[in-house]
Amino acid sequence: MTLSRDECGSIFDKVFKLSHADTVVAQLDGGIRAGSRYAINAMTTNVVEENIVLVVSCRFGDRQGLAFTNQFDDASLEQTVRQAEKIAKLSPPNEELLPLVKGPQTYMPINAYFEETAQFGPQPRAEKIRASIDIVKKNALIGSGYLPTFNWVNAMANSEGVFFHHRWTGCGFLLTVRTPDGTGSGWARDQGVRRAKELRVEDKTEIACQKCLHSRNPQPLEPGDYTVIMEPEAASSFLMLMMSAFEGRAAMEGRNFMSEERGKTKLGKKVLGENITIRTQHNHPQILGSPLGPDGLPARNVTWVEKGIIKTLAFDRFSAQKYNQEVTGRPINLMMEGDKYTLDDLIASTERGVLITRFWYIRTVDFMSILNTGLTRDGLFLIEKGKITRPLVNFRFNESPAVVFNNITMMSKPERAMLYESFGDFGTAMVPAIKADNFTLSSVAPAV
Repeated sequence: MTLSRDECGSIFDKVFKLSHADTVVAQLDGGIRAGSRYAINAMTTNVVEENIVLVVSCRFGDRQGLAFTNQFDDASLEQTVRQAEKIAKLSPPNEELLPLVKGPQTYMPINAYFEETAQFGPQPRAEKIRASIDIVKKNALIGSGYLPTFNWVNAMANSEGVFFHHRWTGCGFLLTVRTPDGTGSGWARDQGVRRAKELRVEDKTEIACQKCLHSRNPQPLEPGDYTVIMEPEAASSFLMLMMSAFEGRAAMEGRNFMSEERGKTKLGKKVLGENITIRTQHNHPQILGSPLGPDGLPARNVTWVEKGIIKTLAFDRFSAQKYNQEVTGRPINLMMEGDKYTLDDLIASTERGVLITRFWYIRTVDFMSILNTGLTRDGLFLIEKGKITRPLVNFRFNESPAVVFNNITMMSKPERAMLYESFGDFGTAMVPAIKADNFTLSSVAPAV
């Protein structure tokens, strides 16, 4: 179940006619979420969830109330509107509420809906799962994987004439592979894929299996500062951590890494290495994000960092007005520029270092320096004289992305990767593999 532009418009019109509030905003979000899962080399689950949620926001002056429903008959819509109005009247004034964005607005054209993905049902998913299981069994390993699909709609309208409707499809695949004796582990993921025919199930399964086979019987290495090579999925974690420091209001208020004394920020200053350029590109063909920005404004492509210089901080409408800045929205749908090299080139150039597949359980230690701690996982390897020589026991790291992004000496071409530990759709980015010096691997973490 997804809703067409006309169907969304009809629901919004009913909401506006029912409301007695000064202004109204209505949003629809949802669709069909399906997935097939396997564990211990056998398919275990096939699920389909259909749900679309309507959020109604009513305002009386500077008081606002929200109510939710997934029932769109007239009685349910009226009940939801009345509930939102009741909550608004009981709520305290909100001094940060701004007047609604006026419509109509013009949004960048992004075609993120593909019928082949919408029709990627239980049978084709099962065939892909079977192909993955066959590869795992061929290598005498034990695998578990998940293949989700999305057929989604996002729509919003307000009583000032804004109307937005966007349908998108997506699919992905991830798996973990273990050796029967439990000493080796491999992992791979392909996420944020819009067209089902581009989903790389077999390739990712082969990668996970090879990681697993080569990670058997890992050996300890002394903690310390090492040259590291982060594969794109690992590098994406540090990109996520870096961009978490771009919240403009916190910077202006002296609460994050971008803050300086007396209400100043690092905006316009060279903070990262000269080889670091990071942009939001909603319409990148490998990302195809949403064209909707804050509060109904169109999404913008933004340059956050250019050759190490902080070009833009992230502001919502209220903070942009307060600090006389442009509205940017959040730093999502990111494109980090890389170089011409491959991952193999990065490894071959390294006299002694550590290859990192990915990180897990990352948590912030200090917001002002962006110091974080976390664990390596599913494949950690020692590099000596340009070659991988042996698997390593996992480490805990303590490091700041601001340090890492000043110590990068080499990068590959960007690849599609996820920005978050969770498995969702909106964390997709284009990220290169990176080689960075003086990365702090602080203590051994023996878990496989």
